Amino acid sequence: MLPVPADAPPDPATLEHEIDALLSDLHAEHERLLDAVRQHRAAISAADDKAIASALALHHTSVEKLRDLDQRRARLTGRTLGRRAPDAPPARFADVLARVSPEARERLSERAAGVRTLAATAQREQAALGHAAAALAGHMQGLMRTVTSRVSESGAYTRRGYVERAARPVGTLDLSR
Repeated sequence: MLPVPADAPPDPATLEHEIDALLSDLHAEHERLLDAVRQHRAAISAADDKAIASALALHHTSVEKLRDLDQRRARLTGRTLGRRAPDAPPARFADVLARVSPEARERLSERAAGVRTLAATAQREQAALGHAAAALAGHMQGLMRTVTSRVSESGAYTRRGYVERAARPVGTLDLSR
Protein backbone atom coordinates (compact mmCIF):
# COMPACT_ATOMS: atom_id res chain seq x y z
CA MET A 1 0.00 0.00 0.00
CA LEU A 2 1.35 3.40 -1.01
CA PRO A 3 1.36 6.29 1.50
CA VAL A 4 -1.31 8.95 0.97
CA PRO A 5 0.10 12.46 0.38
CA ALA A 6 -0.65 14.96 3.16
CA ASP A 7 -2.50 17.26 0.76
CA ALA A 8 -4.59 14.48 -0.82
CA PRO A 9 -8.37 14.90 -0.58
CA PRO A 10 -9.73 12.96 2.40
CA ASP A 11 -12.04 10.01 1.86
CA PRO A 12 -15.76 10.71 2.57
CA ALA A 13 -15.76 9.10 6.04
CA THR A 14 -12.66 11.02 7.15
CA LEU A 15 -14.04 14.22 5.64
CA GLU A 16 -17.32 13.75 7.50
CA HIS A 17 -15.42 13.30 10.77
CA GLU A 18 -13.23 16.39 10.13
CA ILE A 19 -16.22 18.57 9.24
CA ASP A 20 -18.12 17.33 12.30
CA ALA A 21 -15.16 18.11 14.58
CA LEU A 22 -14.67 21.54 12.99
CA LEU A 23 -18.35 22.45 13.38
CA SER A 24 -18.30 21.26 16.98
CA ASP A 25 -15.25 23.43 17.73
CA LEU A 26 -16.76 26.43 15.93
CA HIS A 27 -20.02 26.10 17.88
CA ALA A 28 -18.21 25.85 21.22
CA GLU A 29 -15.98 28.85 20.44
CA HIS A 30 -18.90 31.02 19.31
CA GLU A 31 -20.65 30.16 22.59
CA ARG A 32 -17.52 31.29 24.47
CA LEU A 33 -17.44 34.50 22.43
CA LEU A 34 -21.10 35.20 23.17
CA ASP A 35 -20.45 34.55 26.87
CA ALA A 36 -17.51 36.99 26.82
CA VAL A 37 -19.67 39.66 25.16
CA ARG A 38 -22.39 39.17 27.78
CA GLN A 39 -19.83 39.33 30.60
CA HIS A 40 -18.47 42.54 29.08
CA ARG A 41 -21.94 44.07 28.95
CA ALA A 42 -22.58 43.14 32.60
CA ALA A 43 -19.19 44.53 33.64
CA ILE A 44 -19.89 47.85 31.89
CA SER A 45 -23.32 48.01 33.54
CA ALA A 46 -21.69 47.45 36.92
CA ALA A 47 -18.81 49.88 36.11
CA ASP A 48 -16.40 47.14 37.19
CA ASP A 49 -13.06 47.85 35.54
CA LYS A 50 -11.50 44.52 36.57
CA ALA A 51 -14.46 42.57 35.15
CA ILE A 52 -14.25 44.65 31.96
CA ALA A 53 -10.57 43.76 31.58
CA SER A 54 -11.32 40.08 32.23
CA ALA A 55 -14.16 40.03 29.70
CA LEU A 56 -11.97 41.76 27.10
CA ALA A 57 -9.23 39.17 27.64
CA LEU A 58 -11.78 36.36 27.15
CA HIS A 59 -13.05 38.11 24.03
CA HIS A 60 -9.55 38.46 22.59
CA THR A 61 -8.73 34.79 23.28
CA SER A 62 -11.97 33.68 21.65
CA VAL A 63 -11.39 35.82 18.56
CA GLU A 64 -7.88 34.34 18.18
CA LYS A 65 -9.28 30.80 18.45
CA LEU A 66 -11.96 31.62 15.88
CA ARG A 67 -9.25 32.90 13.54
CA ASP A 68 -7.38 29.59 13.96
CA LEU A 69 -10.57 27.64 13.31
CA ASP A 70 -11.23 29.65 10.16
CA GLN A 71 -7.72 28.82 8.93
CA ARG A 72 -8.45 25.16 9.69
CA ARG A 73 -11.67 25.44 7.65
CA ALA A 74 -9.79 27.02 4.76
CA ARG A 75 -7.16 24.24 4.81
CA LEU A 76 -9.88 21.59 4.87
CA THR A 77 -11.68 23.28 1.97
CA GLY A 78 -8.47 23.57 -0.03
CA ARG A 79 -7.43 20.00 0.63
CA THR A 80 -10.89 18.68 -0.24
CA LEU A 81 -11.47 20.67 -3.40
CA GLY A 82 -7.86 20.81 -4.60
CA ARG A 83 -6.39 23.60 -6.67
CA ARG A 84 -8.86 25.92 -8.27
CA ALA A 85 -8.44 28.18 -11.26
CA PRO A 86 -7.62 31.81 -10.34
CA ASP A 87 -10.80 33.03 -12.03
CA ALA A 88 -13.00 30.37 -10.38
CA PRO A 89 -15.59 31.55 -7.85
CA PRO A 90 -14.47 31.24 -4.24
CA ALA A 91 -14.91 27.82 -2.68
CA ARG A 92 -17.92 27.46 -0.42
CA PHE A 93 -18.40 25.13 2.50
CA ALA A 94 -21.39 23.66 0.63
CA ASP A 95 -18.92 22.50 -2.03
CA VAL A 96 -17.06 20.55 0.65
CA LEU A 97 -20.30 19.10 2.04
CA ALA A 98 -21.12 17.80 -1.45
CA ARG A 99 -18.25 15.31 -0.97
CA VAL A 100 -19.93 13.40 1.91
CA SER A 101 -22.90 11.07 1.91
CA PRO A 102 -26.40 12.62 1.57
CA GLU A 103 -27.32 11.65 5.15
CA ALA A 104 -24.16 13.19 6.56
CA ARG A 105 -24.60 16.25 4.32
CA GLU A 106 -28.05 16.92 5.76
CA ARG A 107 -26.89 16.48 9.37
CA LEU A 108 -23.76 18.59 8.87
CA SER A 109 -25.70 21.30 7.01
CA GLU A 110 -28.04 21.61 10.01
CA ARG A 111 -25.05 21.88 12.37
CA ALA A 112 -23.47 24.52 10.11
CA ALA A 113 -26.73 26.50 10.15
CA GLY A 114 -26.67 26.36 13.97
CA VAL A 115 -23.12 27.73 13.99
CA ARG A 116 -24.14 30.55 11.61
CA THR A 117 -27.11 31.43 13.84
CA LEU A 118 -24.91 31.51 16.95
CA ALA A 119 -22.29 33.61 15.14
CA ALA A 120 -24.97 36.08 14.00
CA THR A 121 -26.27 36.36 17.57
CA ALA A 122 -22.76 37.06 18.87
CA GLN A 123 -22.22 39.65 16.14
CA ARG A 124 -25.52 41.41 16.95
CA GLU A 125 -24.78 41.50 20.67
CA GLN A 126 -21.24 42.77 20.00
CA ALA A 127 -22.60 45.57 17.81
CA ALA A 128 -25.13 46.55 20.49
CA LEU A 129 -22.38 46.57 23.11
CA GLY A 130 -20.23 48.76 20.85
CA HIS A 131 -23.08 51.25 20.38
CA ALA A 132 -23.76 51.32 24.12
CA ALA A 133 -20.07 51.87 24.91
CA ALA A 134 -19.86 54.69 22.35
CA ALA A 135 -22.99 56.33 23.81
CA LEU A 136 -21.56 56.05 27.32
CA ALA A 137 -18.26 57.59 26.19
CA GLY A 138 -20.14 60.43 24.48
CA HIS A 139 -22.17 61.01 27.63
CA MET A 140 -19.01 61.14 29.76
CA GLN A 141 -17.42 63.64 27.34
CA GLY A 142 -20.55 65.79 27.57
CA LEU A 143 -20.38 65.72 31.36
CA MET A 144 -16.72 66.75 31.28
CA ARG A 145 -17.49 69.64 28.91
CA THR A 146 -20.31 70.79 31.19
CA VAL A 147 -18.09 70.73 34.25
CA THR A 148 -15.30 72.50 32.35
CA SER A 149 -17.65 75.24 31.13
CA ARG A 150 -18.92 75.83 34.67
CA VAL A 151 -15.45 76.32 36.12
CA SER A 152 -14.01 78.20 33.13
CA GLU A 153 -13.31 81.83 33.78
CA SER A 154 -13.01 82.86 30.17
CA GLY A 155 -16.29 81.55 28.78
CA ALA A 156 -14.69 81.40 25.32
CA TYR A 157 -15.49 78.67 22.81
CA THR A 158 -12.71 76.62 21.25
CA ARG A 159 -12.40 75.56 17.62
CA ARG A 160 -14.08 72.27 18.52
CA GLY A 161 -17.22 74.14 19.50
CA TYR A 162 -17.24 73.94 23.27
CA VAL A 163 -15.81 75.81 26.21
CA GLU A 164 -12.45 74.72 27.55
CA ARG A 165 -10.81 76.05 30.63
CA ALA A 166 -8.17 78.56 29.70
CA ALA A 167 -4.74 78.33 31.24
CA ARG A 168 -4.41 81.00 33.91
CA PRO A 169 -1.36 83.17 33.67
CA VAL A 170 0.84 82.93 36.73
CA GLY A 171 1.81 86.59 36.59
CA THR A 172 2.07 89.50 34.22
CA LEU A 173 4.57 92.24 33.64
CA ASP A 174 3.76 95.49 31.88
CA LEU A 175 6.64 96.25 29.53
CA SER A 176 4.97 99.20 27.77
CA ARG A 177 6.41 101.86 30.09
